Amino acid sequence: MGTFCKPCSPSFSRLVQLSLVWAVFVLLSASGMVAQAAGQTWKNIAAGLDYAVFLSGENATQAGEVHALRIVPEQVSFRLLTSSGQERESRPLKDWVQSFDLAAAINASMFWKDQRTSTGFLKNFEHFNNESIHPEFGAFFAFNPKSADQPPVRLIDRRNEPEWRSLIAKYHSVVQNYRMISARGESVWQPSDESYSVAAIAMDTQDRVLFLFSQSPRSIYGLNQTLLSLPLDIRMCMFVEGGPTAGMYIRTEGFEKGWRGVSDKGLWVEKPGRLFKIPNIIGVEQRR
Repeated sequence: MGTFCKPCSPSFSRLVQLSLVWAVFVLLSASGMVAQAAGQTWKNIAAGLDYAVFLSGENATQAGEVHALRIVPEQVSFRLLTSSGQERESRPLKDWVQSFDLAAAINASMFWKDQRTSTGFLKNFEHFNNESIHPEFGAFFAFNPKSADQPPVRLIDRRNEPEWRSLIAKYHSVVQNYRMISARGESVWQPSDESYSVAAIAMDTQDRVLFLFSQSPRSIYGLNQTLLSLPLDIRMCMFVEGGPTAGMYIRTEGFEKGWRGVSDKGLWVEKPGRLFKIPNIIGVEQRR
């Protein structure tokens, strides 16, 4: 018996192609690998600053929002502000932004029980908040280069960059924390039942910086899968804070929004309206 072949007319070929595309989309959607961007576009909110909110997950609801601020380093200035360096008390992110006239701010790092000292290496020019390199933290965010021949910012993967010590020595401001996504573009977290609100800093393949915030608690592994599926073009990503002390705040002319972390566990039980004080932040300043 011979093989039956449908005549390959242009319309039939087109129908087959569309069917295959739709089948792939359905499979990806079922596996949670398709994510949507609210409005499908970035909104320019100031020179060098673009904002977008992405919806992820099966229902693409507000609970799955990932807020992203995309920053062109050459058009702004980054500032590392610490309560120890400023000789002031810790304060909520909004207060940091308003007090120092910043366009945006995000946590610089996790901190110890003294509510002041970073858990990882943290220096800003001549001031050291923490001089110790944390043995388990594999990422450094470095900015304010000491010479003009260096990139304005670097996100350094300690595990994949043998010369990491010499690289961080070329910058006045350096923050250390956990890797989320390596310089190879791979998630470095294992699946876990633990979930948190997460603040993170990433860089894309065009060397733009991304401030990222997920308020809805989720596992780092799950968040990594989401971030890699979104149209963010992430090259590497570093964790900066989790739980109710995580946050991000944006304040430009005509656009002001802030987000804070939530939790329902132990010490960090959520209290309505409470704004946690943050000792160390990375701010973005518009150039004048």
